[in-house]
Amino acid sequence: MLIIDEAHRLKNPKTRNYQFVKQIQSTYCLLLTATPIQNKIDEIYYLMSIVRPGLLGDKQSF
Repeated sequence: MLIIDEAHRLKNPKTRNYQFVKQIQSTYCLLLTATPIQNKIDEIYYLMSIVRPGLLGDKQSF
């Protein structure tokens, strides 16, 4: 199980943190954050691609 606190820091796929977490393979993933999404649909897409890769399709179709 992968538990990530301050998950809002993973909303940018160009950061080292995002790339590191994306490489970790786990059966379950829990993202914790108290910071709201800032009305950018891309943020939701990138966070969900950590939790359930492929669930939302590719970024362009999402």
